Amino acid sequence: MLLERVKILHSLDHANVLKFHSGYETYAHLWLVLEYCVGGNLMSLLQQLKDGKLPEDSIHDLACCGLVRALL
Repeated sequence: MLLERVKILHSLDHANVLKFHSGYETYAHLWLVLEYCVGGNLMSLLQQLKDGKLPEDSIHDLACCGLVRALL
């Protein structure tokens, strides 16, 4: 099941999905080499905020941008 997901990740080419470069498996781990994400992830961003909530205008911008890109 996990290897199927890795194959799907490898086949994706979308601005909102990190690019998969390579991967390899050791005895106990599956290592994935992905595109570097400069801004970090959403969870890290939320943890840095005082109340853990994004301002409404930021949510609007993220949602609209993501929806438009997904439809293209």
